[in-house]
Amino acid sequence: MGKNTADYKVHVNFKNRDEQERRLLLNKKLAGIINLEVNSLHNKF
Repeated sequence: MGKNTADYKVHVNFKNRDEQERRLLLNKKLAGIINLEVNSLHNKF
């Protein structure tokens, strides 16, 4: 029982790490887009 849960945790950790990297990339892209929009708004005024 304990061994199975340990193996499961390792598998979940790898899956979560991939998802975290994807979310970080998406957040960076979103932040870049937001920065572009904010900069263009500031340039208009």
